Amino acid sequence: MSEGSPESAWFDAAPEIEARPRRRAIVVIVAALALGVAIGIGAISIDRGAVPPFRPQIHDRSLEEVTRADRGVRVKGIAHYAGLVELRSKDGAHVVYLYPLLATFQGYDAHVVVRTHKKPDHVEYEQVVVEGIARHPRFLFPWDAWEAMVGKGYRFDDDYVLIDAFD
Repeated sequence: MSEGSPESAWFDAAPEIEARPRRRAIVVIVAALALGVAIGIGAISIDRGAVPPFRPQIHDRSLEEVTRADRGVRVKGIAHYAGLVELRSKDGAHVVYLYPLLATFQGYDAHVVVRTHKKPDHVEYEQVVVEGIARHPRFLFPWDAWEAMVGKGYRFDDDYVLIDAFD
């Protein structure tokens, strides 16, 4: 391509891109990413009661007092390991244990279900103190696990709570 050819004139006539619009686009993209991260951290901290990775403030509650609106709770009760349900991830690398927490050794009416990553001892009942985040059980307590506990004779009231234990 020679200097007098029409192609070189076309390239020479192209306007140069200024650095300012490019800089403005980068600032807009970085601001949008920062806003997205801030909204995500805010939503998680509202759900958990504390900014990740920190734990929310712990409040002592009885089994009957725990509600889904509570965040950090400490609850004392009888762990019924007869109702233990083990959930494994598809690859088998992650295991979660669910068990009902009751006020007495007898009975099957549960208001609290505990979700933990620590495998309980091989006993049927144990008095435990559980610290964790009180949550709605919708996503953390799958339907098949609920059916397994109901099949073992446990009954849940309408506003039962799942405590995601700190391990």
